[in-house]
Amino acid sequence: MILKLVKRIIDIIGSIMSIILVLPLLIVTAIAVKIESKGPVLYKQERVGLNNELFTIFKFRSMYVNNVPDALSPDHDFDPRVTKVGRLIRKTSIDELPQLFNVLSGKMSLVGPRAITINAVNDRIAGYVREKNIEKAKVEDIYKVRHTVKPGITGLTQVNGRSNAGIIVATELDLKYAQGQCLKMDLEILFKTVLIVLTKKGTN
Repeated sequence: MILKLVKRIIDIIGSIMSIILVLPLLIVTAIAVKIESKGPVLYKQERVGLNNELFTIFKFRSMYVNNVPDALSPDHDFDPRVTKVGRLIRKTSIDELPQLFNVLSGKMSLVGPRAITINAVNDRIAGYVREKNIEKAKVEDIYKVRHTVKPGITGLTQVNGRSNAGIIVATELDLKYAQGQCLKMDLEILFKTVLIVLTKKGTN
């Protein structure tokens, strides 16, 4: 209970300070996104949150509204669905900054497992079962534990390979965080995240 309270206080103070600090960047990015292509500035999508409850996540829109069918992966450098501004803000993780408002509202934390969709959860469970050859019920239990903590802007997976981390690694790192979360771990993850962002290592 004390850990949750302290973590929430850190989330509130951290998100407010961060929003104030990056406000000029938020404004410039919003203008750039709007100028380059038609559509909303923010991309909104339902993700799985604490205790499997769905919430709407905010990100800067990095793709054209009318996407090209059967295009390359969104992570591909030359994906025609991604705008020029979108490619830049993905590389620098600027597209993630609106999630600070998700943290401020209490739906997310600064640190925690990555917020993913219901389909992504099901795909991960199926992939883990397939690769580990274990019962589906056991993997579902892992994800029940994973969702006992709020999803975060950054986490163990993001500082250990980010998008390059496979299903097995991502699942096990998320479980490790959920079972052993503490303020020391959070601070270490935040520090490593800053280094990764500055060096652009492991970004999409």
